[in-house]
Amino acid sequence: MAESGKINRLPLEKLRLDPLNPRLPEDVQGGSQRDLAIYISEAYDPLSVAVSIAEHGYFESEPLIAVPDGDAFVVVEGNRRLTALLGLTDAQIRPELESPSLWAVAAADAKAKYSVPDEVPVLVVANRKTVAPIIGFRHISGIMQWEPFAKARFIAALVDDEGLPFAEVAALVGEKRGDVASNYRNYSILKQARDAHDLDTDRVEEQFGVFTSAMGHRALRTFIGAPDPGQVQPGVHPVPEDKRDELGELLIWIYGDEGGQGRVIAESRDLGLLARVLTNPGGVTSLRSQGDLKTAAEATADGFEDVRRKILNRLTTARTGLRAVAELLAELEVTDEELTALIEDCDEALTDIKATAAR
Repeated sequence: MAESGKINRLPLEKLRLDPLNPRLPEDVQGGSQRDLAIYISEAYDPLSVAVSIAEHGYFESEPLIAVPDGDAFVVVEGNRRLTALLGLTDAQIRPELESPSLWAVAAADAKAKYSVPDEVPVLVVANRKTVAPIIGFRHISGIMQWEPFAKARFIAALVDDEGLPFAEVAALVGEKRGDVASNYRNYSILKQARDAHDLDTDRVEEQFGVFTSAMGHRALRTFIGAPDPGQVQPGVHPVPEDKRDELGELLIWIYGDEGGQGRVIAESRDLGLLARVLTNPGGVTSLRSQGDLKTAAEATADGFEDVRRKILNRLTTARTGLRAVAELLAELEVTDEELTALIEDCDEALTDIKATAAR
């Protein structure tokens, strides 16, 4: 019997690919073991792992990590390696994987060299929450980072499925609370756009890093009514219902429509210019009517000096206030979550300012 919290040696037939793997597209999640293996073979190149195992043997220094599932075990960390092992040992699945002839060669090589063990080391944990710090260290804040969409979905699962507050998730995955709240908000916006508003989000998922950058601009968040990190609430739609049209507009301006039309930015660096345009009613009107970012930016030029003076005055006031806060914080022995969240909001606002000024 496998012991939780310890490394066990388990036969391959007891191991299952994870149908909830954050790196899988949502139309693949929940699929059969065959479907999962085929997708992983196409997207993450387990063949190169299989060739290495066939040539050098299975490296046992890094065990798979799995949670119990009846008489079997779902591998929550190591699905690429498990797919490699399945391709080397399962003659029925090999023909369906990408490059089946190469899989056949690797499997024959592995069989000749006895390089695939009958049992593999597996760290069995009680539940997914238990393994969150390991996954967080490796794939959220570590050197083997997942793509932005997978990160955000993993964080959202800890909040929505496990019921964990942002601060606890931040501690588990090694991120700041504000970054966790931002990732949760961004993923929730995408999910709301798709599920509640029937908007096309395929390109948003594929280029989620661009959307993450977009939501780093306060002006773009304000345009769709999305909250700052300190105001994000779990389980609540981030975008107000009366901002549905603006959300649809923003996604088209950033990604284009289903036919690729309507996009106004050429690269992510244009997001700062888009943010500037959307703070000006004339700029918004121009962008909606002309569909050209540069033309819209020209429409915001009127009153530039007046805006510049306002910026200088507000920055001067903000600088004075922040320095006073720094002195007060030095006298405060304990800070609470509300203070921390507000400080992170200020830090994000400063990041927005720097990004816009550097465009």
